[in-house]
Amino acid sequence: MTGETAPVAARDEADPVAVIEVQAAVLTRNFELLRRRSGFDSQLDRAGYLLLLALDSLGPSDIGTLAAALGLDPSTVGRQVAAAEGKGLVTRNPDPQDRRRSVVTASPDGLARMAELSVARQRRTTKMLAGWSVEDLAQLARMFTRYNEEVAHHYFTGIDQVGCAAPHDQPKHSTAEDDS
Repeated sequence: MTGETAPVAARDEADPVAVIEVQAAVLTRNFELLRRRSGFDSQLDRAGYLLLLALDSLGPSDIGTLAAALGLDPSTVGRQVAAAEGKGLVTRNPDPQDRRRSVVTASPDGLARMAELSVARQRRTTKMLAGWSVEDLAQLARMFTRYNEEVAHHYFTGIDQVGCAAPHDQPKHSTAEDDS
């Protein structure tokens, strides 16, 4: 074996949705492969990275705001914040206006680690896609953004390009068939 794998093909390559479905599965596998082989998670896991990205964009925020921005349940974000706080990536302090709530702030170390990871990931992507034209890179960026916006539109409260809440459309309720 040469280390390369044969591309996985859709059963009906004439059907764009069938091709997208298969390629999305392959893309997910490839992202997981890149994550495992890069060692980036030893620096900062995906949940911590996205939490810090949201805090960098929003500024100090409460759990509810972060949950809406990330498209996650507040209890999930609360656990992510606790884990990040334990690693010194964020601080949590009582809200001066409402002491029942906490305000989460990215720590300088957290922001530095987020920035370092972003640079490393961008370097890896630049190297991997070095043969692509600027137009192809821009098109891929637009398509990833558009895809993520559609996922957000259908399943979350709406997110923008940095993973933070956008003020449009409420989530649509799907049936069990829609989620399969």
